[in-house]
Amino acid sequence: MRYPADMHVHSTFSCDATYTIEEHVKDAISNGYRAVCFTEHVDYHPLDEGRGFYNYDAVSQEIHQLKEIYGHQILILKGIEFGEPHQYPREFEAYTKRDYDYILASVHWMGDYFVLDKRLIQEFTPEAIFEKYYRELEAMVRFGGFDAVAHMDYLRRGTGLDLYSEEQLKAIFSLMVKNDIALEINSQNLRRGIEHSFPSPDKVSLYAQAGGKKVVLGSDGHHAGNLGSGIEQALDACKHIQGLTYGIFMGRKFTAL
Repeated sequence: MRYPADMHVHSTFSCDATYTIEEHVKDAISNGYRAVCFTEHVDYHPLDEGRGFYNYDAVSQEIHQLKEIYGHQILILKGIEFGEPHQYPREFEAYTKRDYDYILASVHWMGDYFVLDKRLIQEFTPEAIFEKYYRELEAMVRFGGFDAVAHMDYLRRGTGLDLYSEEQLKAIFSLMVKNDIALEINSQNLRRGIEHSFPSPDKVSLYAQAGGKKVVLGSDGHHAGNLGSGIEQALDACKHIQGLTYGIFMGRKFTAL
């Protein structure tokens, strides 16, 4: 196993997941993983179904108990996936002061539209949708304060399209390097039979060209059998890209694997 970790996993402590932390941990041990990180959703958008769902104390207690049981077999890490931190700076700052190993940031909302909302492609041109998405992503990266960008180019999943400006992406990646933000390669698409991870290998290559080095991989698993799915395939698709360092975060510090 070339990347013996899954750094993006959701359990029943996220509103849209159906598998418990312990079930994921047991799967990870059975499959020979050395580390697994639980990045439960933290969302503040008023229309998000997960708003107010996250329970820091309950998650922390569960992870603490499972470390006592399974800690000799696997490294269990505590993280979050915070939606649009630049839109909720005071709330986000409070989370950065807690004892997380890893903080992912994601763009799930563009105004009152969820990124996967089918109304987007009915009401706006594809060019307008993608321009707004990447503008939101750039604002988030400029804000910074988190460890990695989650599932960059997520808009592909909802639209089936892939429109972007290399110049705009290079500007975003340069900001990531400046603000010491790693790139996540998210393999969720691969278990759905879709060709590329988030982001696709051509964008990962642009990240490397912009001086980006730190890469973290995760399955974005929510359900039984998701853990680790597609990670090795995503690695294979990026093996030609030079200069990348694959690793994990512990205590908000990047460690190469």
